[in-house]
Amino acid sequence: MSDGLFRLVAVYSKSLIVGHRLSLGGPMTDALNRAQRYRDLAEEYRRLAAIDSATEKRARYLRMAEYHSKLAEAEEAKHTSARE
Repeated sequence: MSDGLFRLVAVYSKSLIVGHRLSLGGPMTDALNRAQRYRDLAEEYRRLAAIDSATEKRARYLRMAEYHSKLAEAEEAKHTSARE
């Protein structure tokens, strides 16, 4: 794992723990917060893909970006279905 990716995963893991502990908004707010974190991660992976010169690493970053985008969509869907 590259240093940049390792730091990104470490920061994300810490944000999930801290976010969970500090969340006072209930399940809907939590789902939206998670969705935003996933979108932020997806954007960071896209940024890493854009600057990395290794084709395999770029492809991996793009797959990770897509995965996190789908996670964000799933969290938003949970929020939408909870409101109905």
